[in-house]
Amino acid sequence: MDFKKVVAFIRRHLVSALCVGGVLAVLVLGVGIYQNVYRDAVHLSFVYPNIEDGQYPDGERFLMYDFLDNDVVGEALSQMQQKGWYTDITLAQLQQNLSVSVYLSNPVQEKVESSIASGKDFSYYSNEYIISFSQPNPVHLRDWSDFFGLFRKDRSEEFLDELVRAYIKKFTEEHADSGQAFYNLTASISDEDYDFTDITDYYKLKVNASLDYLQEKDAEGKAYVAKSTGLSFKDLIASYQALLDVDIQNLESYVKSSRLTKNLEQFTNRNHVLIESDTLSMLKQQDEAALARTAMEEYDHTFTENIIIVSENEENGLYQARPKTGYDTVTQRTLTASTNAVTLEEDINELSLRVNQYTEAAAADPAEYARMCSVANQMVADFDEKYEELFEKANATINEYLQYVNGNYIETSARHASLWSTGMIVKALLFFVAGFAFALLFAFAGKVAKTHGWPGSSKTAKTRLED
Repeated sequence: MDFKKVVAFIRRHLVSALCVGGVLAVLVLGVGIYQNVYRDAVHLSFVYPNIEDGQYPDGERFLMYDFLDNDVVGEALSQMQQKGWYTDITLAQLQQNLSVSVYLSNPVQEKVESSIASGKDFSYYSNEYIISFSQPNPVHLRDWSDFFGLFRKDRSEEFLDELVRAYIKKFTEEHADSGQAFYNLTASISDEDYDFTDITDYYKLKVNASLDYLQEKDAEGKAYVAKSTGLSFKDLIASYQALLDVDIQNLESYVKSSRLTKNLEQFTNRNHVLIESDTLSMLKQQDEAALARTAMEEYDHTFTENIIIVSENEENGLYQARPKTGYDTVTQRTLTASTNAVTLEEDINELSLRVNQYTEAAAADPAEYARMCSVANQMVADFDEKYEELFEKANATINEYLQYVNGNYIETSARHASLWSTGMIVKALLFFVAGFAFALLFAFAGKVAKTHGWPGSSKTAKTRLED
């Protein structure tokens, strides 16, 4: 090969080769810069005891792809669309442009790689992850704004903020204490269809459930005072205890002492059902007591020898029985059944007496009875208002406290992409070299074709040689 001819050939086509390589390099840089303009990332760190075992705080298995869950991404998209953004972008498009990767510091990375390379059984659960997002820009040929949608405003950072909020919400609700249990157990009831005694019974249960929950939180020892309410758990405990000891007690005492009911017929029917049920149970207990008493009377407890009994029972394959022990058992059954029957009879008498007392109270002075029912209704309304106000304060305090506690579980930091990167420049250089080489090869192929003639050419061999 004549080196001088090669150099001369490159010189003749240097400009065109540089142009081709330069165009390709510029295109690669342009595409990379365009993508980085609409690319953003967020760094999440989990700080709680179970994460090193690959678990959520509640012990369930931790899954890094929960970041890209339909509910999480859908919630973030919904929030964006409520602000008038991403209205033409679908859930699938967002998920295609989202990626999650494990973040490992250099020392950890080296340890993992060396352990795997040496064949060791090594498991490592990272507590740091990177969520990357590149904003999709769908093309709209009929829309001239933002150059057919290709150069719309970058909202990738706002979307990642919404995505993190949605994930933390899911994390808190499903894998940490979200306060939903307190809300479900202690939410106020619609008491229009309940009788006075039912209302006091229900609210006793709810106030006691509230006290149990608040005392558990107070025992955590955080001494937390909510900024929104200015209340601590001790304050809330004192308020709920006052509701139980004063308000509910006053309402219950007034209703029971005055024999008040919202619907006498319904009250009577319900107590008659209880009387019938107790009567049936009492008759069964009386029959059992009579049967056991008969067995007790006929049992020969004067027999003094021990009896060895072989049984198929796995726990007692062979056991020893004494006649005196059997007699005591029958006696105990007689006593228990008789006692239960007497207790049920007392309950029946008490229910019957209650029905008679409430019926007589309503019939004695209908006008006064209606007035007392009106007073009781007002007491219930006042209690409802006080309970709802305290319930809202307790919810606000609990939610703020849990945000404070659970907020320590996840730490986030933005990782904004740079317009330039070493990888992008290297890629542009590679395309420049490839374009430069391609242009020279193309020119050389053209020269060879011209020298040897195109297929079907009428050039003579002499002309080809001269060329």
